[in-house]
Amino acid sequence: MPVQMAAIQDSESISESVALGFRVETKVIRIAVVRRRGQELAYEVMPLNLPLALEDPQQLTYVRSNLLDVMREAGARFAGIRTGEHVSRGGLKASGRRRIMIEGVLMELIASGSAESYVIGAKATLASRLNVTHDEIGKLIEGTSSWLGSDGWVDLKSNEREAVLIAAASLP
Repeated sequence: MPVQMAAIQDSESISESVALGFRVETKVIRIAVVRRRGQELAYEVMPLNLPLALEDPQQLTYVRSNLLDVMREAGARFAGIRTGEHVSRGGLKASGRRRIMIEGVLMELIASGSAESYVIGAKATLASRLNVTHDEIGKLIEGTSSWLGSDGWVDLKSNEREAVLIAAASLP
């Protein structure tokens, strides 16, 4: 997917901040790389397909090793994990348990890695960190509201938008 740009500024002396955002699904992890340089913001979203033929321990090892490579290659100093909303009474299905296990591996990887800071949370966390209302964050996720004037925002899937938003929320 091509990099989307917003609010361009020309300055060579401004350092770049890089953040990763993760949104776990049943069969794929959506990874957003958000780069900020001054007022310029660029993002890219990529999938990491989960090897469903593997048992859970091997799948978690696969996730950890691949995401460690992504973190190193991106040079990310900040990260965010978009977690699920509150789980209703009645327990989790297997897919929900798998998501929680993968999110746990992500948390461990980020906490033990080179990230200076990280954000973990659901919609309320996104809204708070991005200084928007709960309704506004819902519209951004749904794609009914554009983010930073980016033309490609509506072309993203909602889970990809969540990955970008949680990455942006992790930036200082």
